[in-house]
Amino acid sequence: MWCPSGSLSVWANAWLAGRAAPDDVLDALSAWAPVQSLAAYDTISIGEAGTAWSGRSDGGAASLLQLLRGAAPPAAGACIHPVFPVPGDVRGLPAGTVFAQEALLAEEAVLIGSSDASPPIGLVPTYLEDTDSPDDFPAELCWTAFRLSSMPATDQHDLGGAEYLLR
Repeated sequence: MWCPSGSLSVWANAWLAGRAAPDDVLDALSAWAPVQSLAAYDTISIGEAGTAWSGRSDGGAASLLQLLRGAAPPAAGACIHPVFPVPGDVRGLPAGTVFAQEALLAEEAVLIGSSDASPPIGLVPTYLEDTDSPDDFPAELCWTAFRLSSMPATDQHDLGGAEYLLR
């Protein structure tokens, strides 16, 4: 995959469908940074969303998996998909939200949920640099969780169309 949001989406969907192990999700994400963490933008609203995550701001990889499992239950028809906004093309983002602003700055994000399940969650990846590291490899990838009021409409592409758009 060419970005953390793409890796997380593909591997988390495979895991929740029973086609991959949780370690496969974490292994795919370790290609981007050796440490994964999870932080809530607003812990109160995340807790009210009813997700199976405690909302602690110091959550590690296990907290990320817990959030994914709670926010995207396969029985509810929920899905996990990436969005790649750029200035002038913000399709797939809820208008006027802090999540949309942060996703636009990062140029990537992950949407979790469905239109008829519990409130969806948005994740935005941010690299935390280690100033003591001699190389340019980031030390930690922090996923910030945002509670969304509704799931934005997304475009559906067939494989050929998606491949064309990525090029």
